[in-house]
Amino acid sequence: MSSKETPTKKPAAAVDVRADPQGANGGAATPSAAEERAWLAAIVESSGDAIISKTLGGIITSWNAAAERLYGYKSEEAVGRHISLIIPEDLLPQLEDINASLARGEKVNLLETERVRRDGTRVEVAVSISPVRDAAGRTVGAATIARDITARRRAQAELARRVHQAALGAEVGAALAEGGAPLRQVLQLCAGAVVRHLDAAFARIWTLERGADVLELQASAGMYTHTNGPHGLVPVGKFKIGLIAAERQPHLTNSVVGDPRVGDQEWARREGMVAFAGYPLLVEDRLVGVLAMFARKALPDDTLEALSSVSNVIAQGIERRRAEEALAALLREREQTLEEVSTPVVPVLEGVLVLPLIGSLDTERTSKATHAALQEVTRQGARVCILDITGARLVDTHAVANLTNLVQALRLVGAEACVTGVGAQVAQTLVGLGLDLKGVRTYRTLAQALAALLGNGRRAG
Repeated sequence: MSSKETPTKKPAAAVDVRADPQGANGGAATPSAAEERAWLAAIVESSGDAIISKTLGGIITSWNAAAERLYGYKSEEAVGRHISLIIPEDLLPQLEDINASLARGEKVNLLETERVRRDGTRVEVAVSISPVRDAAGRTVGAATIARDITARRRAQAELARRVHQAALGAEVGAALAEGGAPLRQVLQLCAGAVVRHLDAAFARIWTLERGADVLELQASAGMYTHTNGPHGLVPVGKFKIGLIAAERQPHLTNSVVGDPRVGDQEWARREGMVAFAGYPLLVEDRLVGVLAMFARKALPDDTLEALSSVSNVIAQGIERRRAEEALAALLREREQTLEEVSTPVVPVLEGVLVLPLIGSLDTERTSKATHAALQEVTRQGARVCILDITGARLVDTHAVANLTNLVQALRLVGAEACVTGVGAQVAQTLVGLGLDLKGVRTYRTLAQALAALLGNGRRAG
């Protein structure tokens, strides 16, 4: 058929569709062809889906009420015009593929695509297109059924957004919870998660030490993974990253080419960069770093929202990790100090030594204390070794067992072990932990023990 053919008219809407095609009394009356056509036309007209028929040349021949609602054109405005009326210009090649399928007598089932309304807006639809054949079986046109899937697509997009945000948050949270892993390794995992879940070309994380004015690149994921290039050290207030740090404000753009803060415009054009997002990593208005990413497509609000949220999590994680590292360093220093002062064996009276036990009585420290005590007892021929546990932490059975072993070792070399620093609470703890002090003299204070030993020495003299 030619594109100039006269379109068929829309069936009259006044047909009484309540008529019983089987006859009023349920008889075997056969409806006429005209009645069948009217019945089918009424079904099409009352359908909730947009139903359109067209010739092989693409001329619209019918247009139901749902099509009017979906596309905004009245039937009289659409019938007789080409189907490209509702096809976006960039999707016209898709129309050629559809026509080729119809020419072969093939159906197009549930194609999810877009159409354009009268007001110029686009609508997402699922279309099914079937060839229409004449009495001789030749394909003479097509019938299209279209359903608006905008709400479904929006719901799917929202669900996908929430899933991506949840996955990103979970992955970043898991990375920051990595116990014992270096901060650089943890931040590399975070940068990788940003690239995967937010479709970034690459993402980087810089940190700022307290009192410093230079940001140090800790992690880089995506198309660039090195951290030792020209962006490795960025002065606060310089370049786009340093300005984000100095201003403590995000820098967001979907127009990288032309953005004055993106210095290498040639690189941006060559790599097809479209968007940039950089966030200061802040903890109570204190800067701990900068998170930034480039992308080859525009960043929608939900992506920026996700990046903003994860930047807060990373900032808190950096601060927490630094606090943990500072505490660990302090504990190491304290343990070293305790070790240095906890094993001296001090002679206080003739034949009497004092071994102060301070801090935790772990196996290694108790072994060193035992070795020092036995060595001094043997060298000086001491008859008594006072174990002062005033500063010791006797919190578990291992500590008590180590103390018991020390007492027994002193006995084996012929020295008596006295234990000082045993107040009411300590005594209760020792008994509760199973320490047997039978045969061992105990005193509340070191002074009491020395007084007792001094008195015994005088009486013996």
